[in-house]
Amino acid sequence: MTNLIYEKKSKMFTILGLIIVTIGINIALQLKNISIAIITMVMAAIGVVVLLNYRKKHKIIEKDERAKRISQMAGNSTFVLFYFGFLLIGTINVFYPLEKTMSAHTLASIIGGIGLAMIFCFLIFYSYYKQKY
Repeated sequence: MTNLIYEKKSKMFTILGLIIVTIGINIALQLKNISIAIITMVMAAIGVVVLLNYRKKHKIIEKDERAKRISQMAGNSTFVLFYFGFLLIGTINVFYPLEKTMSAHTLASIIGGIGLAMIFCFLIFYSYYKQKY
């Protein structure tokens, strides 16, 4: 097989793994079962090791230097934005508490919303830096 086929399989396995981990964590949060979450995370770690060995075995180069730099800058910008956002929310919460108690469903919804917001923020920064550089 050509290297392009190995790259496509690698991307397919990565996306499939992310979907499975997301579904597993969401099920664990909805059922309030920590053991499902732990099993999902252990399986995700094993999957990462297997995927990295697959990429190393078939000499798959994920990104060139420019793409690595763009990803790094987008990740740093996303981290800084969310860090200061959480800092601001934490400071406001000291003086004006947002909610005293949270149900597991509310917490799961907030965590899911934050995850989606981080992904969209990263994609926006990535497209910005890709055009800039």
